Amino acid sequence: MNRAVQAGQLLAHVLASGAHGGRPVMLVGYSMGARLVFHCLLELAALRARGVVEAAALLGAPVRADRPGEWAAARAVVAGRLVNGYSSHDWARALRVPQGARVPWTTRMRPLALSPVSRRVRACGPAGLVDARARR
Repeated sequence: MNRAVQAGQLLAHVLASGAHGGRPVMLVGYSMGARLVFHCLLELAALRARGVVEAAALLGAPVRADRPGEWAAARAVVAGRLVNGYSSHDWARALRVPQGARVPWTTRMRPLALSPVSRRVRACGPAGLVDARARR
């Protein structure tokens, strides 16, 4: 997990330097890639780099939802939409909870609760998009 954080910070510095040509980018990540994108957004916020990211989509991101300040900082550097796609059956998110924590399994598998920034971060689950036959 630390490598995703480090890679996200490195990506943020590359984007902030304009090495990609200066055009806005869209960042999409799944699982650890989504964690990388999230930490890239946090680093861009720390660098005060605005206008670099047009939109971002985090799919199955193993990141904490109980830190609204981080989500607000990530949202602040995205010019368009920041989408958080999740599944209630996502094992990576469930295992993100520390081993010793006394958190019920059902609590671990809940969608991310982003109440302070919910109007600016779109959280969506694919349950209505996936056919029941595909869930086997």
